[in-house]
Amino acid sequence: EKVKISYNTGNEKLLAKQVTVFDAMGNVKFRKELKTASGEVDVEVTSWLQGVYIVIVQTGDTSLKGKLIKN
Repeated sequence: EKVKISYNTGNEKLLAKQVTVFDAMGNVKFRKELKTASGEVDVEVTSWLQGVYIVIVQTGDTSLKGKLIKN
């Protein structure tokens, strides 16, 4: 089972550097380096438990945050 994480910094010159997914306990479940302002990342979640995960896309000085819910 895969999910697709889409990201967009809103500025072509502001590149996303990394996407990280954490579980509720703060453990890193997924991390990938990025080098574009927008795009998509496929994440394999078959072995993950049901619940809410925090997605953070880091740029230079800021980060974009979102939630991923696995049913």
